[in-house]
Amino acid sequence: MADFAALFLTDLVLGLLLGCVLAVIAHGLNIIWGVAKVVNIAHGEFIMLGAYGAYFLYLYAGFNPLLSVPIDAAIGLAVGVGFYFGFLHRELRGKESMGLQSELVTLVSTFGLSLVIVNVAQSIWEHPVGILWSPGSAQIGPVLVPFGGLYVAVVSVALIALTDLFLTRTYLGNAIRAYTQDIPATQL
Repeated sequence: MADFAALFLTDLVLGLLLGCVLAVIAHGLNIIWGVAKVVNIAHGEFIMLGAYGAYFLYLYAGFNPLLSVPIDAAIGLAVGVGFYFGFLHRELRGKESMGLQSELVTLVSTFGLSLVIVNVAQSIWEHPVGILWSPGSAQIGPVLVPFGGLYVAVVSVALIALTDLFLTRTYLGNAIRAYTQDIPATQL
């Protein structure tokens, strides 16, 4: 029975750590939908590209995977903005008043982007990549807590808090929130 309790508590902690990551992903999807009305089916694939970016920076440049996150985020931002302004913005021009049609364009476009990213990734990386680097773990009572998961959870909570502060306490954040609530009024 003690083994079951230890296993249950460990799984509970790991589930909470994973939940923090999923909360950041959901937060990003929510902001993309709220601001740009883009149904981003490729959101997970951008996260996968960031993970592979950290993998390659570690493997070929010796970067600590935890410290490569800002570099990966900048690359992901550049790819996302490039896709939006290179393709979606052109397709959506003048379709704001068409309602469902613009959302359908983004849905189909990001689904296509998702397929392209997945297939390119599968052709480049044929085999799954194992864990190359781990900062270790700590035994707290019967629970084994990985430091990497703890780091990611802390960063996730910090990102959500900083995003909330940005959106509620800055002029630009208030402008973004106003835009999502009443687009015609903010265009005056």
